[in-house]
Amino acid sequence: MDAKSFGAFIADQRRTLGLTQAEVAARLHVTDKAVSRWERGVGLPDINTLEPLAQVLHLTLDELIHTGTSGTGSGADSVKTFVDLFSPQSRYAGQLLRAICLLLSILFCLAGLLLCPDSLAILWDVGAQIVPASYAAKFFIFPTAALLQCLALFFWHFCDAHISLWETQFLAWLSAFQPRFSQFVRLLRETVFFFLFGFAIPFCELLTILLNLSRF
Repeated sequence: MDAKSFGAFIADQRRTLGLTQAEVAARLHVTDKAVSRWERGVGLPDINTLEPLAQVLHLTLDELIHTGTSGTGSGADSVKTFVDLFSPQSRYAGQLLRAICLLLSILFCLAGLLLCPDSLAILWDVGAQIVPASYAAKFFIFPTAALLQCLALFFWHFCDAHISLWETQFLAWLSAFQPRFSQFVRLLRETVFFFLFGFAIPFCELLTILLNLSRF
């Protein structure tokens, strides 16, 4: 999906329907300057705007992404791959995963407050024996961890909802030439986000609980 050819295509389709840039912008809840940028090939729409844009221009999503051609063989497969990367089902899976991570963090927070001693060992000296080196109050550590988890999950959601123009263009290019590799890149991105912003804090909470319970 080259930005120049994409922009020329949506401009032609808009004129065919007798719509102005302002009218298209109003239906998409964006500015007419944004529509102008798309048509000049300066940028591409946000991924979440593609489906509403297709509806405004009386096109299918495949036709819009493939600039009006239905495509056959690998071309159609590449469009399907690109659409599937950001389909509602894919977004729902991400939301479900974030909800599970949040639930785990809250459960570990409550378990830590109920089961752990008031003073938590948070740093350990590893020698002949593993001994606590630093302590902190559990009523500070666990609620702070749960709050950090909320912020981390919000950042993950924000990144999913505002995929950068560069990433959209990059994945579109990959989908056209290497559909399977584009899926791998998307999976790699989601895996990194999962471990950094979803899994890390609940894991640290669980580890803190286990280490402190093992002291008794």
